[in-house]
Amino acid sequence: MKKITLSFLLPITALFICPSEAVAERAFFRSPPTKISIHNPESTAHQRNRTTISVLVPDNAGRSLQGMVLSQIRGIDVWDWGHQQPELYIGNYGVHQRGRLGLATASVSEEGHDLTVHFEQAIEPGQQVNLVFRGINPKADIYLWSTLLVPAGKRPLLSSGKTLRLQLYRPDYLH
Repeated sequence: MKKITLSFLLPITALFICPSEAVAERAFFRSPPTKISIHNPESTAHQRNRTTISVLVPDNAGRSLQGMVLSQIRGIDVWDWGHQQPELYIGNYGVHQRGRLGLATASVSEEGHDLTVHFEQAIEPGQQVNLVFRGINPKADIYLWSTLLVPAGKRPLLSSGKTLRLQLYRPDYLH
């Protein structure tokens, strides 16, 4: 009976003393970013937009932010993120803020529902990053995206963020 108990406890004890290589190499947020927002000053369908995604990496995140994925989960059309790479700036969101090109790369999946962003330099804890995309607003509707956040490091464990929401209205041509 004692041999069974000891043989059962040894593997469990080994997990705490010597974590396996697979567990030890995983990058994860101790406290993932939760302050994520999306801004679009133009809320009328079919107008040029300046969609900005803002993410605040908390001071106690434990890791820098290396990237993120937005997946469109609602909307009559696929969101237009534009044809150029996003501009990036650090600091508080500002409707007229300009960012710099080349600090982040973005790609859209073939179906257009997933936007993947990679930061050339990871965003440090305590910083807020803002990504500015220029495109054309789609048809009037409510648009929703789920968010996944990618920590810097080997074999990152993605963290789910909040759901983002934008509403577009029909143009009112009857005055």
